[in-house]
Amino acid sequence: EQTRSKISDIASELQDIKASLNSQASGVKKKGKQRALVVQQSAPPCSPSAIEKQSLLMPQLATSPNPSCVSLNNTTAAVNITQSPSGYPETSFPLSHNPLTRTAQLACISDLEKKYGRDRLLKHSFEWIMTAKGTSHNEYLPQYIYWTPKGAGTYPSVREIWMEYTFGIDGQLSVSQLNAGWNARWRSAPAARTETSRRKKIVDLIDELVRQPNWTAELALRYLESQYRIPTPGITYLSKTRSFIEHLQKKDGQLKVEILTNAKKFFNKVSIVCVQNE
Repeated sequence: EQTRSKISDIASELQDIKASLNSQASGVKKKGKQRALVVQQSAPPCSPSAIEKQSLLMPQLATSPNPSCVSLNNTTAAVNITQSPSGYPETSFPLSHNPLTRTAQLACISDLEKKYGRDRLLKHSFEWIMTAKGTSHNEYLPQYIYWTPKGAGTYPSVREIWMEYTFGIDGQLSVSQLNAGWNARWRSAPAARTETSRRKKIVDLIDELVRQPNWTAELALRYLESQYRIPTPGITYLSKTRSFIEHLQKKDGQLKVEILTNAKKFFNKVSIVCVQNE
């Protein structure tokens, strides 16, 4: 009987302890909820005026729908803050802090990407040009330097000049694309204008050869490379590409007439060889 009485006392004490613990746990949960509610109520709302102020200080936050409420624990949000809204490096497309200008710039970048592709655009740096004609005429102007082979005093070959003009070098926009998209605006610097005029002599010559019946650009290049090889010892104007171009630039146009005349003979020889091979 004494044993039963002790067991009953112990069971009663255990129930009291359990009830005490449950009461403490309930109090902790209630305090936690109250604290969370206080924190939530104290958080400042994301008012339009606050967003505008922050967009002036940190333009990259403008793409976030709720900039001042971005969670620091959100990895994606952190990436969006550090990246340019355009998705391109600032060195490619610098953006204005003015919201209206930035909107126009982003629209312009989108149009350029649709037209030329992201990979080509990444090869260039662009400058935002604002004109007096109105916002619709504002544009990103590509910065471009004509390609030259590595090494002191080197100059591209006839084929390389044509490739740069038609297809572009190293994934960059081609010269024909630059001309079509921006006319002469991309080459407003005196050095660029001079080089454009110089290389255009080669491009125009190949275009004229291609206009002949059954000629292609590749056939024109092979003709020039075989009949007017650069360098050719003993012939001054064939010592290097620049000399060849300077000879083409002469007012009498004698070299160009000679090249076009000899082209007909060359084509006849090629045609005969092709027939014999068949």
